[in-house]
Amino acid sequence: MPAPAPCSASRHRATRGRGRMAPLLLCALAACASPPPGARPPDAAWHAPFAVPRDHLLHATLEVPPLQSAEPLPEGARLAQWRSDHAHAEARGHADGWPQSFDGLMHEWLVLQWRWGAAEDLELGARFSYTGWDEHDDSFALLDGAGDALVSDEQPVIDGTGASQRHKGLHEVVLEAKRALARRGPWTFAGQASAKLPLGRARDLANADTFDLALAALATRRPGAPGRATWHLQAGAGWPLGDTDLFVDGAPADVRPFAFAAVAATWALDADTLLGLQVEANTSAFEHLPLHDGAPLSVVGGLRQLSGAWLLEAGVGAGLNEAAADLSLHLAAARPF
Repeated sequence: MPAPAPCSASRHRATRGRGRMAPLLLCALAACASPPPGARPPDAAWHAPFAVPRDHLLHATLEVPPLQSAEPLPEGARLAQWRSDHAHAEARGHADGWPQSFDGLMHEWLVLQWRWGAAEDLELGARFSYTGWDEHDDSFALLDGAGDALVSDEQPVIDGTGASQRHKGLHEVVLEAKRALARRGPWTFAGQASAKLPLGRARDLANADTFDLALAALATRRPGAPGRATWHLQAGAGWPLGDTDLFVDGAPADVRPFAFAAVAATWALDADTLLGLQVEANTSAFEHLPLHDGAPLSVVGGLRQLSGAWLLEAGVGAGLNEAAADLSLHLAAARPF
């Protein structure tokens, strides 16, 4: 095999954020949320689908917007959500004359999201993510035609001469806006926009160092009778902007615009318990990258419980094809403030 490919000079740029400060920052932000006495989560949050990230292989480094309800929060309502998501993805194959493999465990240890009914039919939000790859379970042996690593800083791992040295940290901030556009009988139609701002050490590969924009059309249908399902639909596109530092200098691999879609149903079993099932997909956001030319397809099922002012939920996801994460775990808690 030829000598290891040189690391990109951009990998040595100044650190944009320090992971050790992230827990303190997130705790301080969370402490601001204090629900008024007797507060109850809005119906729009109760019937919503599960906001599970789509951490499919290296798609975990890009903003693929989690599925949302088309119904904005009522004007003046505020909701804080804390969630923790973990996804394992493994894929193997043969391309460019070399065996290819990907084995990664993405931990979104703590994600804090605020949502605010800023005006009638308008919801604004922000999301802060303390994330990172598992330091003992991340091997991205994706090779070019010469047998060299495509992923930055991965050559020592492939050669067995060093570790990836990736760490957890505050790696992204996402700003969101959602506007209800029309209501037709039981249906609500909305438009959603989101923008991801990359943070953290470049070497950690927790984001692609791109500014990601996404636009989506949303539709939600409330049930006509108790016990029936609330349906949610999503379709949109994402654009990674700027040069990515995921790959070594001169690598043929790159990021590109992609489409995404989802459908979900939630059923209220009683006044305090809700079940959800959703199917999600997106086209590949990469070009000339082994094992990433397929469209990830996954299914998620979960349970939501109302406890006082709190919405508590847990879910499990599974990949339906090789391009998707094998298994994911979702835990979340939300309350008005």
